[in-house]
Amino acid sequence: MQSVTMLQSDLQTLLIQAANIGAQQGIEAALKNTQTQPVVPLNVRKKIRLKQVQEITGLSESSIRRRNNPQHHLYDDTFPKPCNNGKTVMYWLDEITTWNEPQAQEA
Repeated sequence: MQSVTMLQSDLQTLLIQAANIGAQQGIEAALKNTQTQPVVPLNVRKKIRLKQVQEITGLSESSIRRRNNPQHHLYDDTFPKPCNNGKTVMYWLDEITTWNEPQAQEA
């Protein structure tokens, strides 16, 4: 009976060691994958003010507001929506530049 308990204990030890080796290999593989891929910062988006949107798009303040107003006949559902920062109206720079690319090519 004592030998069976000893075998079970040895088996558990071997299983734990095998699991640890497998986990270590998994960690090493994960580290290799992250080292080959570029690391992108989490906070790469930048907010810009309405004046900067005007400079980028060439639109007036009222034209920008009209494009965001669903009740106005110049409403443009493809135009980026503002992301308010308290009282200041802000826009995401990447959204404005993406929207502006086709318009700039047409001009």
